[in-house]
Amino acid sequence: MGVGSLSMIVPMYNAEVAPPEVRGSLIALQQLAICFGIMISFWIDYGTNFIGGSGQSQHEAAWLLPICLQLFPAIVLFAGILFMPFSPRWLVHHNREDEARKVLASLRDLPPDHELVELEFLEIKAQSLFEKRTVAEHFPHLRELTTWNVFKLQFVAIGSLFKTKAMFKRVIVATVTMFFQQWTGINAILYYAPTIFSSLGLSSNTISLLATGVVGIVMFLATIPSVLYIDKIGRKPILTIGAIGMAICHITIAGIVAADRHSWPTHKAAGWGAVVMVWLFVVHFGYSWGPCAWIIVAEIWPLSNRPYGIALGASSNWMNNFIVGQVSMTSLPLRSTSNP
Repeated sequence: MGVGSLSMIVPMYNAEVAPPEVRGSLIALQQLAICFGIMISFWIDYGTNFIGGSGQSQHEAAWLLPICLQLFPAIVLFAGILFMPFSPRWLVHHNREDEARKVLASLRDLPPDHELVELEFLEIKAQSLFEKRTVAEHFPHLRELTTWNVFKLQFVAIGSLFKTKAMFKRVIVATVTMFFQQWTGINAILYYAPTIFSSLGLSSNTISLLATGVVGIVMFLATIPSVLYIDKIGRKPILTIGAIGMAICHITIAGIVAADRHSWPTHKAAGWGAVVMVWLFVVHFGYSWGPCAWIIVAEIWPLSNRPYGIALGASSNWMNNFIVGQVSMTSLPLRSTSNP
């Protein structure tokens, strides 16, 4: 529940506090941080694999230690959240305008009476007033913001996602974008990389874990260009190039496996060629569909619908993540029949 809620709140928070000119880069920075965590976790797993030996003598700490270490970043996250400011848009929407000005000034590193701070504040306030008046016009019986009315307005906001053609288009964009992000197969690789590499001829558990660690490194490095250039190049070109690159890698891997799957010991170069294509696939995902999908889901919603829209997109992400994980688990071979 913690990861699920954060996957919705973090891109929404980034979208609300970031200036428009760097909003994409800051949301992409979220994906970079996730990739950094994945990279570190892969190498921790690789290191702990040797506790007590890598065979039958392996100690329970080899898997207990990585699980327990997850407590540390959770504690850091909890402590750090206490020092984070409220979103200026949320403050304005809840009539806390003085706080909103101070937060805006702090975020922009400008005096509270600076012209740019005032312009952004007025823009946020105008949008908030428009949405409040729209709700009052369409739902006059909920105009008074009592606790019960606020509760009912949540369901009204969710229902509004499906009532107009314009909003339903946003729903389709968010859910389908996350559908395709997951069905690229990225999480099948992240979850089952050792098994995948083993089936490609890397019979040694140590070597397959080492190859898995490289996945974390290349995905982290590939995400960096997206943080730097996403707002200059745009979302669609990057998504298109990334999709083409991933497709080429998939087709190449399929061809290699079809030709050599029963003879990896005598075709080691083909096995390593397939491994390299997996790494290239991760590169193409890292700069494109990894960060860009979250950016699109965070940007397409008006303020009043943003929490519910991003939640819908994140829900699509996790549901398809679950399906891909289950399908991959049953379809991947535990080990190539040619390996010892």
